Amino acid sequence: MGELPTIRKYEREGVVVMKKILTVSLLLCLAFSLMGCSNESANQEVPAETENLKVALCLTGPINDKDWNALAYDGLMLIGETYGVETNYSESISQSEMEEIIRNYALNGYQVIFGHGYEFIDAMMSVAAEFPEVHFIVTSADVTNGSNLCSLAVDNSQQGFISGAVAAIVSEKNHVVSIAGMDIPPMRMTLEGFALGAKYIDPDVKVETGYLGSFDDAGKLKEMMTSYLDGGADVGMLAADQAAMGGILAIKEKDAKCVGLNFDQSTLAPENVVLSVGQSYALAMDHVYQEIVKGDIQPKFYNTGLQEGTLFIIDNPDYELSDTDRKKIDDVLAGILDGTIRTME
Repeated sequence: MGELPTIRKYEREGVVVMKKILTVSLLLCLAFSLMGCSNESANQEVPAETENLKVALCLTGPINDKDWNALAYDGLMLIGETYGVETNYSESISQSEMEEIIRNYALNGYQVIFGHGYEFIDAMMSVAAEFPEVHFIVTSADVTNGSNLCSLAVDNSQQGFISGAVAAIVSEKNHVVSIAGMDIPPMRMTLEGFALGAKYIDPDVKVETGYLGSFDDAGKLKEMMTSYLDGGADVGMLAADQAAMGGILAIKEKDAKCVGLNFDQSTLAPENVVLSVGQSYALAMDHVYQEIVKGDIQPKFYNTGLQEGTLFIIDNPDYELSDTDRKKIDDVLAGILDGTIRTME
């Protein structure tokens, strides 16, 4: 229990650093202090053969979405500033463009290429086979090609579980809802985790889930969330990137409650967002990049979460939780940390 306030304190300060891009070294100090480790990346001596690495990031949406794509962009900036390497990125890439853009990065001397999202698996697998000396990393996936492609995730089930537990704790109608963008494995894991977390708090809570069918149609998501709220739900969670803004607007208009996801979403509705369950792909990406720098990178699945400091609670100073609700949330976090609570079936 003693570590939990530290998690919360880190996130409040860390988010400020991430949003303002003030100082990467401060973010690293805070993060590694949380994780109980030395500040390896900030003090690490970079081997000569990795000093001139070029790192690229491929994204399905814009870097200013204040959600999924912005998380990875922060990671790219963290790597660039920490290691002094050249970085580049491409945003809002369609499925048909992925392979060509990834291949062009490899042809232009980029030795480390991140594809941010499950959607990049096929394209990354294809191009990785052509460039065995290049490191390919797919996020929000658990794949590998056994040689030069690995995958990286911030635990979707764990994040969903925490969000669902919080939603059930603060619900007054015992009716909660979560909506994801696309029906793909990482989003299914988030929604399944949400349901498990809510049921952990109260087996009788009514849990509804739905899929928007895209990550950018904020208008449609507003309509969906409005329908769920009109049907009796009083707490919502959105896993839908930039489209999430539409759902949060519906929650605000209906004076319902929201559990934010990924970033501090309280800025969008200060009186409605109870808290946010944040994630740091910056720290997760930095962890994998350190493995490349040290020559220890493996073609495997790197999974991270609350225990590693890549998942955390972001308090909303404008929303006052009761002491009872606060303790229930802290007990859930403590249970996940000590392994007594499982966040997936």
